[in-house]
Amino acid sequence: MIKAKWLIYTVAIGLLPFLLRLLIYLVGNETKLEFLMNESDFIVFGLVLNLTNLNELEHKESSIWKTTMIGIAAIQIAFYAGLLVISYITEFPEQQVINPNLLFYCSLVLSGISFVFSYSIYDRITKIASKDE
Repeated sequence: MIKAKWLIYTVAIGLLPFLLRLLIYLVGNETKLEFLMNESDFIVFGLVLNLTNLNELEHKESSIWKTTMIGIAAIQIAFYAGLLVISYITEFPEQQVINPNLLFYCSLVLSGISFVFSYSIYDRITKIASKDE
């Protein structure tokens, strides 16, 4: 049940900006494929995953594993916040400093890594909860 709630409440909500963009793309008359390639959607997804990790782990019994996971999640949140600022900079007209395509692919890969990281946390929490029953 923990993983199902995680998929619904965390993953689906974290992907909501991308899913709404996908819906607009599908029903829009003249939207281009580049419309779907928005790094901020995937940065928000990574932020949501890691903020949820922090929230879920905060209520667990103290251990080295918990402290390590909270530390990794906090570092990732700081990193995603920086990426979000960089993604906003790419929206300035005639900005030549940041490659938006590279930023998109980096955001996509990093959000995938955050997904695996978050899944591993919820997998362990599920196993611990099933042992307690």
